[in-house]
Amino acid sequence: MPTTHLKLCVRSSPDVLHRVVTVCRRRALTIERLSYDGSEIALAVVGCEDRIRRVPRLLLALIDVLEVVDLSGSLPLADAAGSERQHRRLSALKSG
Repeated sequence: MPTTHLKLCVRSSPDVLHRVVTVCRRRALTIERLSYDGSEIALAVVGCEDRIRRVPRLLLALIDVLEVVDLSGSLPLADAAGSERQHRRLSALKSG
C-alpha cells in the first residue's frame, strides 16, 4: 500500500487534531507520521488507494482545515469546480 504525505493548513483550535485523526481512523488508514505546530499538520498515511484518494476532500470538509496539499503528488486533490466551490465556502466562513 502506498504512503501519501499531506500538509494541512488549519485554524488553531482545540479540536482540529482530533478531527483530522478521526477522519483517517474512520477510513481505516494507518497514520505513519504526524506533526502539529498549531497552524499546520503534516501527515503521512497508508491505506488502500481508493480510500486515500477521498481523504483530502473529507479533510477539506472539516471546518478548521483551510487547505490540503499533497506533498507526494500522487492524488488529484480536486477539480477546478470543486476548488472554486471550496474557496467560496471558506471565504463565506471567514467573512461571516
